[in-house]
Amino acid sequence: PASQLSETQKVYLRDELRAFASLSLSPLPDYQVLSLSVDEAFRDKILVLVYDMTSQPAQLTGFASSIWLDIPGVPQRVLHIGLAVVAPGARYGGLTYEMNGRILLHTLMNVYPGGHWITNLSSAPNVLGKFGDFTAQPYPSPFCVTASWAVSIPSETHLQIARWIDANARARMHISPVSVFDERTFVFKDLNVGTAFTKDIDDDACQHRNEGRNVFYKRLLRKHHADGVLQVGWVDPQRCAKLVLSPDFRALRDVAHNLKAML
Repeated sequence: PASQLSETQKVYLRDELRAFASLSLSPLPDYQVLSLSVDEAFRDKILVLVYDMTSQPAQLTGFASSIWLDIPGVPQRVLHIGLAVVAPGARYGGLTYEMNGRILLHTLMNVYPGGHWITNLSSAPNVLGKFGDFTAQPYPSPFCVTASWAVSIPSETHLQIARWIDANARARMHISPVSVFDERTFVFKDLNVGTAFTKDIDDDACQHRNEGRNVFYKRLLRKHHADGVLQVGWVDPQRCAKLVLSPDFRALRDVAHNLKAML
């Protein structure tokens, strides 16, 4: 567990992650596991590290870090998907999808076998479009039109989680203090203007392969604004099992990588 690392080990790992992330994120944010505060970097985190073991020494290829949120009135802790960074040469191979999947396998096998609430916050249609692949009751979601396990309006729990994040988790989730949250659409307007996370919603690299999902989320996001959609859903063990067995969940089987997970 990351909480059991020595202070020296924490500093070394944090510095390694910051150096790696600087290849992809500019400016480098003081956020999550990249925080200049070592205590904040590893507080309440689940961290997956992927190393290429064919290199000597082994080279970090990607990492994903999720955060546990303690929200009053919600029985279980809520997991926020958080931050994922992949080396430029390893993108488009499904590694981010699988790293997040491994985090969910950990939570279902070791923490909440019956499932738990989860959130995601993104401006990229391809990222937003994957949320419904492993969740039930995702909101907002294009699946509400065709799937019985989706919802067309947020429940009281969806709203409770979203309102708590709006009021209490802005710094932890890199939400601008001036961003305005729209409870109807679950959109944070002007989420992170001028940061490394600002996305062009029409960028080819940000498109989901399912055009219907792109259309749905682009309708929520304003062009030339750094808006972000907050997604809230329930991690369903059966849907996660289908994810693990799907052809998409193969990145770590196709490459010579070693996976390390820390809570």
